[in-house]
Amino acid sequence: MTSKYLKTALLCACLSTSLICAAGIAQKDMKTKNFTVYPTYDKNQKINGYSVSNDLELKVTDFTLISKLIAKAMQDGANDISGVHFTTEKADTVRSNLIKTAIYNGKQTAQAAAEATGLQRWKRPRPSNRERIP
Repeated sequence: MTSKYLKTALLCACLSTSLICAAGIAQKDMKTKNFTVYPTYDKNQKINGYSVSNDLELKVTDFTLISKLIAKAMQDGANDISGVHFTTEKADTVRSNLIKTAIYNGKQTAQAAAEATGLQRWKRPRPSNRERIP
């Protein structure tokens, strides 16, 4: 038996997705995760409704939409918006470039420190197969 409350809760979840589509985000750029429906109880432990919780992952390229989407979700009844985070599709490239930049900056800093102290930069000895072991 499906409760009218459960139908309403599920309808609200579907409407949220429709509103996001209306904001210009394509269906392919939405992913629902952790969709749960659970009953709420009155003081006599009888079901008096249902709550729906879900995580919605959106791919947004227009950052001006983010605050509008959050405001619209709150207007439409969302009462717990959390875990908003940002990433990039090119995370591997960005990470690689950051590492290269960090190493370059580290070398520059080491060179400046060596020059300021009058020391020469330490050079790694080259391996040789002619070394004698006593």
